[in-house]
Amino acid sequence: MSATTDTPYEAVEIDVDSLEISAGRLICSIKPTWASKKLIVKSLGINNYYYSIFPSEDEDEQHGVVIKIYPANSDVYNDRQAELRRIDQLVQHGIALRIVLTFINGYVSNYVLGKTLDIKEEHTQ
Repeated sequence: MSATTDTPYEAVEIDVDSLEISAGRLICSIKPTWASKKLIVKSLGINNYYYSIFPSEDEDEQHGVVIKIYPANSDVYNDRQAELRRIDQLVQHGIALRIVLTFINGYVSNYVLGKTLDIKEEHTQ
């Protein structure tokens, strides 16, 4: 369940093996205009639990969302409600993305297009 009362909650569980289908249905509940479009799913390479989803390749990727899928049995050692409250606090300070939907084994947040940090660039040293 959501940490904040205004964040929608769906009692569904997303299967990583059928992410395009199961997450697609969930995403279209908050972005109904995406229902008629092919959705592109990309792993963000962070433990294989974060994915970006956005409408067809001719759309602008910056309008996408990020979906986080909790690892199996991770609720044994993580307090999900505390995690969502911490994220909400970070959002209030402008340093995290707003969660727009929660579900049984994860959440969906806004997406910000960016680029990978290159530690060889002068301004990152």
